[in-house]
Amino acid sequence: MDFKILKNNRDLVYTSLLSFYITHSPFYSGEAWRCYFCKSDVSWDHCVENRRVDICKSPLNRCTKFFWEYEHENGTVVQLYEKGCGYHFECDSCSRHECALEKSRKCEVNCCLADLCNNGPTSRINTPLLWVTVLATVTRIVFKSNG
Repeated sequence: MDFKILKNNRDLVYTSLLSFYITHSPFYSGEAWRCYFCKSDVSWDHCVENRRVDICKSPLNRCTKFFWEYEHENGTVVQLYEKGCGYHFECDSCSRHECALEKSRKCEVNCCLADLCNNGPTSRINTPLLWVTVLATVTRIVFKSNG
């Protein structure tokens, strides 16, 4: 590999990385995630059986999965299962108003940043962002060791 060529094209590489990151960012206005949407008070399986695909429009910029267990006024335990589009600040269970209620027993929030990423039992990592991070790290190491 000719490191001289890489060194001479440093600006091009950084510009390409930045451009890729911006266009794959959930804040990019041209990007709209498709997320699964469903609600159930029975189970995740019941939720999935009745799901549909929604297009998340700004400012909803995450696919979410939300589980909430609480004690009803009559003493019965209720469980809610929900998938859909959400705000970035809802990705922390402390930010969901349901989780802060005294009657809450269990509250789980999962968020992800890719098309239909809220499908399985756990949310998927943002693969394009992972690759940008890896590529940026390797590029930095190469430039640092030759510069």
